[in-house]
Amino acid sequence: AGDLITIDTRAGHKTATLLRGGVKSSVFNAIARGSTWLQLAIGGSTYTYTTDGASTGLAVTIAHTNIYEGV
Repeated sequence: AGDLITIDTRAGHKTATLLRGGVKSSVFNAIARGSTWLQLAIGGSTYTYTTDGASTGLAVTIAHTNIYEGV
């Protein structure tokens, strides 16, 4: 309870971090070998998730920030 896992899929910034008890640490090595990074598609999309074991109190949020390039 209270843990926050943040996964950043931006090109060149890919990270996976855990915030637990105010301490931030990398969980990048916990990603299964052969996994692919989620990339949000343009327009509406549906994403689902499953858990192994108890998921009481589990919440998943997918946030998107527009990133623009150019002059």
